[in-house]
Amino acid sequence: MEQYHGTNSQNAINISNGQVNVNLGGGELGKGFYTGDLSFEAFNWAWHQYGQDKAVVKFTIDDNDFLNLNPICPDIRETHWYRRMIRNKGETRTFLFNVNAIWAPVVGKQFYNFNQIKFESNNAENLINGTAVIKTIF
Repeated sequence: MEQYHGTNSQNAINISNGQVNVNLGGGELGKGFYTGDLSFEAFNWAWHQYGQDKAVVKFTIDDNDFLNLNPICPDIRETHWYRRMIRNKGETRTFLFNVNAIWAPVVGKQFYNFNQIKFESNNAENLINGTAVIKTIF
């Protein structure tokens, strides 16, 4: 599977060197490190955040390695519910599902079939930082 993360050039270098920290980020499903399956969305996010200093890291992850994390996979209705609940509680930077990973639709965009993965555990962090995952900056 291929996943993308938009960031700035220095963070991209750090990420590609295996320095992802799942405790730093946050988003519509709470605290964690987020990737998405659309490269242009990662590019667009990075451009709006960092302008000329934008960068995108592509992650190539073996499907079985990812599935061994036993991700939870809410459908679009459930994901909308989680997003509302997390926002209403003001926990977009703190909420945890207490699982390895969440593989869910992105509900804050108008694209159908745009999915995100939130890596939130030490096991998930170890996978994404390990040598089995190919990380490419572009």
